[in-house]
Amino acid sequence: MAKNGKRRIVIEVDEHQYEELKRLKQASHSKNWADLLIKCLDNSLIIAEIMAIHNDIKDINRAINEISRLIREET
Repeated sequence: MAKNGKRRIVIEVDEHQYEELKRLKQASHSKNWADLLIKCLDNSLIIAEIMAIHNDIKDINRAINEISRLIREET
């Protein structure tokens, strides 16, 4: 356990990864590394939800196309 009751997480990165993470931290205006990690995980969940909605829309579009095809065949 680190000072002030906080816990420490250690990850190993090479110099290139560190520079990329540093740029991402600055671009996202994160106060610290934990803030950056949480923002990235939140974004990941949002992206997963958007992809699920996108897939639902594709399924609805397929159903509409099939119904339209069946209606055209009936007339």
